[in-house]
Amino acid sequence: MKDRFKILHLEDVASDAELVARTLRRHNFLFDFLVIDTEQEFIAALDHFSPDVILCDHSLPAFNSFAALKIIKDRRLNIPFIVITATMSEDVAMTVVREGADDYVLKDRLNRLPFVVSNAIDKYRFEKDRKRLIDDAHQKEALAKSKLQNLSDKLLLATQAAGIGIWEYEIEQNKFIADDLLLSLYGTSTVDIDITLEIWLGFLHPKDKERVVQEFSMALQQSAQFASEYRIIWNDGSVHFIKSVAHIQYDEAGRPIRLIGTNQDITASKLAEIAIKESEERYRAFFENSMDGILITVTDGHVTSANPAACAMFQMTEAEICKAGRFGLVDTTDERLPAGLEQRELEGKVKGVINFLRKDGSRFPGEITSSVYGTDDGEKRTSMIIRDVTERKKADEQILNTSLELKRALTDVEKIMDSSLDIICSIDNTGRFVTVSSAANSIWGYEPCELKGALYMDLVYPADEKITLQAARDIVQGNAVTMFENRCVKKDGSIVPMLWSARWDDDEKTMYCIAKDGTEKKRMEAAYDSEQQRLQELFLHAPASVGVFKGSEHVFEMANEPYLQLTGRKDIIGKTVLEVFPEMENQGLLQLLDEVFTSGVPFTANERLVQVDINNDRKLENKYLNFVYHPYRNSKNLIEGVFFFAVDVTEQVEARKRIEESEKRVRQLIENLPEAVYTCDAEGKIELYNNAAVKLWGREPVIGKDYWSGAYKTYYINGSPILPEEGPMASTLKNGKGNFEFEVIIEHPNGEKRFARANPIPLFDNDKKLVGAVNMIVDITHLKLVEEKLRTSNERYQIVTKATNDGIWDWNLLTNEMYWNKSYERIFGYKNVNQNLDAEQWFDKIHIEDRERVKNGFSNVINNGGMLWEDEYRYLKADGEIAIVYDRGYLIYNDVGKATRFVGAMEDITQRKKIENEREYLIEHLVKSNNDLKQFTYITSHNFRAPLSNLIGLLSLIDRSTLTENNREIVKMFEVSTNQLNKTINDLVQILIIKNNLNVNIVNNNITNVLNDVCSSLGYEIAEIDCTINRNILVENIVLNKSYLESILINLLSNSIKYRSPARKLVIDISTTKKATGEVVLVIKDNGSGINMKRHKEQIFGLYQRFHAGKEGVGLGLYMVKTQIMALGGKIEVQSEEDKGTEFYITFKSNDSLLLC
Repeated sequence: MKDRFKILHLEDVASDAELVARTLRRHNFLFDFLVIDTEQEFIAALDHFSPDVILCDHSLPAFNSFAALKIIKDRRLNIPFIVITATMSEDVAMTVVREGADDYVLKDRLNRLPFVVSNAIDKYRFEKDRKRLIDDAHQKEALAKSKLQNLSDKLLLATQAAGIGIWEYEIEQNKFIADDLLLSLYGTSTVDIDITLEIWLGFLHPKDKERVVQEFSMALQQSAQFASEYRIIWNDGSVHFIKSVAHIQYDEAGRPIRLIGTNQDITASKLAEIAIKESEERYRAFFENSMDGILITVTDGHVTSANPAACAMFQMTEAEICKAGRFGLVDTTDERLPAGLEQRELEGKVKGVINFLRKDGSRFPGEITSSVYGTDDGEKRTSMIIRDVTERKKADEQILNTSLELKRALTDVEKIMDSSLDIICSIDNTGRFVTVSSAANSIWGYEPCELKGALYMDLVYPADEKITLQAARDIVQGNAVTMFENRCVKKDGSIVPMLWSARWDDDEKTMYCIAKDGTEKKRMEAAYDSEQQRLQELFLHAPASVGVFKGSEHVFEMANEPYLQLTGRKDIIGKTVLEVFPEMENQGLLQLLDEVFTSGVPFTANERLVQVDINNDRKLENKYLNFVYHPYRNSKNLIEGVFFFAVDVTEQVEARKRIEESEKRVRQLIENLPEAVYTCDAEGKIELYNNAAVKLWGREPVIGKDYWSGAYKTYYINGSPILPEEGPMASTLKNGKGNFEFEVIIEHPNGEKRFARANPIPLFDNDKKLVGAVNMIVDITHLKLVEEKLRTSNERYQIVTKATNDGIWDWNLLTNEMYWNKSYERIFGYKNVNQNLDAEQWFDKIHIEDRERVKNGFSNVINNGGMLWEDEYRYLKADGEIAIVYDRGYLIYNDVGKATRFVGAMEDITQRKKIENEREYLIEHLVKSNNDLKQFTYITSHNFRAPLSNLIGLLSLIDRSTLTENNREIVKMFEVSTNQLNKTINDLVQILIIKNNLNVNIVNNNITNVLNDVCSSLGYEIAEIDCTINRNILVENIVLNKSYLESILINLLSNSIKYRSPARKLVIDISTTKKATGEVVLVIKDNGSGINMKRHKEQIFGLYQRFHAGKEGVGLGLYMVKTQIMALGGKIEVQSEEDKGTEFYITFKSNDSLLLC
């Protein structure tokens, strides 16, 4: 490697360290090498040497690899760590790796070391680069959070600008916290009131309170969103509509602690909704009940709707009228039609008479009133009111005929009078009829002869006598009457309206009259007046805002109620737009009015934002409007003003925005679904798909181009290809029905094939028209593989039942039939068992001493709803021998929980039983051998002791004064080693005695007396260091083995003396206490050097464990202490801190140590 590294090597053998360095140099490693062997040097090297790699021997005299790894972890260092050791078991190696080592190398396999070091360095370089990328990501995340905070601030400003109040409800404190804007929505402020839940409920309208309380409670109970609309009552009695939305926050335990929500005053929109609904109902009543035909059409002639009167007039259904269209209803040969269309095109309205066609082809004249208006989406529509004037035309023709008859009357009066449909009569100066035509019979019910000589006033309805006499006087005075109306009483007493034309012939002193039946005229006039009234009501109660501005100053001449509700204004007639709406001056609307008034060109706007001071409090509210400004002209074709038509579409715009956001979320949801999902329109073009679909198809389709499916190729399960237009999606779009669980094979462009299950579902609009379909495709490749494995498994089961050494049985509990495999015949020697062996015969072959137990076992499993049964019993073979059988069965239930089958296997364990008996015999001999081994151990220790005692005695006889200095040193070292070996053998023998002594002899011991004995035996050591021993013995007597207790105290006090701190006088505290449970606790505490518990906690009581360098010992003391305490049924715990001291807690259970106090 070309880079230079710093390598830190923990090794106490210099030759091993040099061998490691030589191995690395041989493989072209460039490095600085530092070798250390203590913890202090290791910590210093981490601070000053800053190694790139750490190599560590597993076990050093006062340090090891676990301790080194612990220091690296505590310092959060990221340095490759490789263990190099002479020997290491697999368990220890795995433990080292789990603790953080990157690898380990055995010293006899150093040829692996260069490769291991190189890999570790590369790994940590990669980790360093990865962390750098993570840090970069964190910086970007912080920037994103800053932007998010800015967006949050803007959102707060937006809610305030939109009139949205914010509130919090602390559940435990039952307190509302609200901003000033929200309080203003309730007509109050924080100065006036401190809101609690009860106070808030007091604002609710009585008819809404129960519902809102229920919704509020459900939100708290079900941890759901609270969303509601309700009415509130201000202190002044006014009613307001509020829209409220809130979310729940939880504490760390998942309990709801507060609700955070918003309130918005929706009074204006709610009142507008109510007004619009009422207006729509009035319009619908007018539309449905009008006696005139009404058609709503598009300007191109397409009819969108027709009222019942129109259907009756044309003798068609509404659907037939809409299908026929305007040109299917109008007589296109009528010369008046082009002129009427041209006038409506120029002026936006037309009135006149043209001929129409009924369903049967007959023509009829119709008086029409038609105008053009705009819809909410900006499209032009026309309304057409049609009145059938057939009867009126007939009446006009009758008047014309009457005039002609009068002319002919000059030559043939009798003929005229007899043929006239109107009454032709003459009255003398006394008011009596002179002549009367025959029409008097059809109109009044009198024959002409009955009326001649009769007073005409006798026929006049009494209420009309005065006006009739006045009209007669005017006629006599020479004022001819052409159309005088009164009522006459018919012969049958009914009233008939009459239209009179009369003149006075002064020469003849006779009044000549024509009297016409006015019934039809009256009916038509009443219908006309009614229609005018309906049109006036339609204007005033239209669901949209309608009105008229007059003159160049745009003075309000007319405005309907919806307009007043929309703008929040009253008493505006006679005022200019600028006076009523000063806030409009800078919004461009006045300029538009001026332009329309000046140019005569209409203006249409869709979803235009208008800011209106609705509450007259100088707070502008945003309104989105669709409106039309249309000029209107006088008879001289001069523009007199502007007609306006406006619809508030604020909620629709906001709803559309919400829908767009919702559609976005739906797309995101589909995109993130784990299963493949895509949609098609009604023609089959793919509109939307997610990533899972692309993965399943193996390709990405082209939106609007690919049809039916995005798959490269598709096949039926049997392998035959499926054409795209024949697939499940195409089938669903053709027949409008779902095609669930349709299994196919999808082939990728690279040839890979996947099994899939398609589930296309048709989509319909509100009119139940098919608009498309959505298809969720589930990848069932894995399922198919599992099914194949199951099939293979079943095949294997059949093979196994044939090949197994167990006798397989299958008992049908419903038919009592049993199936046996061939192995049963082979094992037990029976033939043709499937024809000859039923359940009872099977039970009969069970040994008579086992039979009842086996039957009961079967019954218990079946009756108690069990699943498994097993038993061991003796079974009669065909040759008469008895086999020992291990039998187990599995019970199978049907859908209603009834046991139907019992399947099991019989295993002949006769040979295994023989082996088990032999094993028990071997165990018995092993126990004996183990006892012999223990005896050997005792003998060995005894044989070791004798030579050691001789050596110790011989060493004591040597005259050291006769020896050279070097020999004296050798003898001294030999003496020390011999004594240590002797102590080690004694300790090992003692441990062996403790572990094998299951019945420890216990007696009543006085703690104080035992302590005195122990302190006396350690008197020289105690006096030499001048230590203080404090006693606090609250429990004096305890039942224990005295030798064990003395040994425990000697070991612990010796350790306190041996490992005392040179910086202070040794103080040892010894105490005994009694727990509430009856247990006795012995505590021994010192202020000595202490132990590093973080490093050595797990090794404290281990065999041959030493924790202080430079102190003599073999590491058996604490191991022996714990062994003795456990033999007494107790436990020991330790707390220690370096340079502060150590504290041992020894607890003896009351059921093992009888307390005598």
